[in-house]
Amino acid sequence: MAQKTMRFPTRTVCSTRFLCAILLTAVFAAPVAGFAASDWKTSTSLTLRETYDSNVFLQDHAPNPATVGAAPARLGSMVTSLSASLGLEKKQSALFGFTASYAPEAVRFHSASTEDHFIHRTAVSLGGSDGALSWSLTNSGIWTDGSVDAPIFGGPGGAPAIGGTAVRDRREAFADRSSFKLAVTAGRWLVRVVGAGYWHDFRTNQTTLTGCSNYIDRSEVTGGVEAGYAVAPKTRLIAGFRYGRQAQSSNLGVDSPYDSWLRRYVAGIEGSPKAWLQLNLLAGFETRTYAAGTPAAFDRNKSQLWIDASAAATPTKRDTIQFSLRRADHPASSSVSVYADTSGEISWQHRCSDRFGVRSSFKVCAADWHAPVARRDRIYTPGVQLQYAFNPRFNAELAATYDRGESLLAATAGREFRRHAISISLKRTF
Repeated sequence: MAQKTMRFPTRTVCSTRFLCAILLTAVFAAPVAGFAASDWKTSTSLTLRETYDSNVFLQDHAPNPATVGAAPARLGSMVTSLSASLGLEKKQSALFGFTASYAPEAVRFHSASTEDHFIHRTAVSLGGSDGALSWSLTNSGIWTDGSVDAPIFGGPGGAPAIGGTAVRDRREAFADRSSFKLAVTAGRWLVRVVGAGYWHDFRTNQTTLTGCSNYIDRSEVTGGVEAGYAVAPKTRLIAGFRYGRQAQSSNLGVDSPYDSWLRRYVAGIEGSPKAWLQLNLLAGFETRTYAAGTPAAFDRNKSQLWIDASAAATPTKRDTIQFSLRRADHPASSSVSVYADTSGEISWQHRCSDRFGVRSSFKVCAADWHAPVARRDRIYTPGVQLQYAFNPRFNAELAATYDRGESLLAATAGREFRRHAISISLKRTF
């Protein structure tokens, strides 16, 4: 078993720190809100959620008896989570504002203790605008203190659809995302410098055990420039170029050959052509050059579609419709490979009254691996939420989702699953 030498604190230490964070956030944050009220704004909350998960390991089929330690099929569990949040905001000037948040969460699976974990979420945003100049710098991080042992899947075809993301994200890991924008306008024209970074450090052990999902670190860094032209007072056409690099780390001490340099050519539209419509539609094509050492069946010079699009409409004061569509190539997290990741979601939120609201959504995720890996997965997820506010500071939510994982290849039934999740939560804002 290959084990990383640098470790985060042990589960006991982390749980103690987590409980301290909950207490500090929920109990002492309210008095903190009084300091320098003219300069700072604070927000704090505490949320308790109870969930029934009908398929914890996303396994519909019993594992092969020869696969030692394999995740069981159709294991259901009640799940209790307790989370807190603390937000800070300060506006120093028109050109400089600051927001930050910290949100710890403890999650317990009553029938699957290996899935217990703690999550620490942080977010920081800097930026502002003054006349022709605007800028922003954002960073978000997620540290998951969970099991250091990756799951073992023994069904036909291996890991569930798209690698079993829900199971993966309970394991010990650190993920960080950042972005930067600097824009200058002159009349109808806009020039904008952009940059983004993504790092995913999996802190789990890697092993040669049959069926084990050895998680492999990955990263992406991009930067470029965009130009825009205002075709209406609040709407711009955008075109630009971005250059960057994706990297995948090692598996069992062997470095992945799927590092690549990318060139991304994008165009689209952004802004608000109507008072009730907000658009951020960007698409284009991307060329990739992969390092030598990839398998003979893999094309080291690729061209593919890239999409990052979202839209929001408020046709009435009580209705909000949102849509998103994204498509990009990524190094896989549980195999030495690359896949095309496409996801789309549409949702409708309706406020029946000042106290009661309902939200429905439908999400589709598609993953198509590049040769020589043979894998084509789909996950369909409808969901509904009912929200009720007892008062401005105390609300409840009842939610239900259904996940249907599918494999488009024969003899891979172990990748397919059905999962119901029903939850009720109570949130108190201080």
